[in-house]
Amino acid sequence: MDDRPHWRRHKGACPFYRENWIVSDAGDADPSGETVLYEIYCLKDTPPATIEEQDKCFNSPHVCWRLRAKKGA
Repeated sequence: MDDRPHWRRHKGACPFYRENWIVSDAGDADPSGETVLYEIYCLKDTPPATIEEQDKCFNSPHVCWRLRAKKGA
């Protein structure tokens, strides 16, 4: 996946983790009708699927935690 200059990066987070903040008056909704504030992207195509995985992304500043776990397995 290609990086985009407007995607937000986080100091201390995985180097491949990105967020795209959605700015609109009404906000966008997901299929369940919940308001979406941001979209998560992973440049290695391994985005976090749960809150726990997102926390791991925020605490892995040098290497993707998921790819590191696969290597060690």
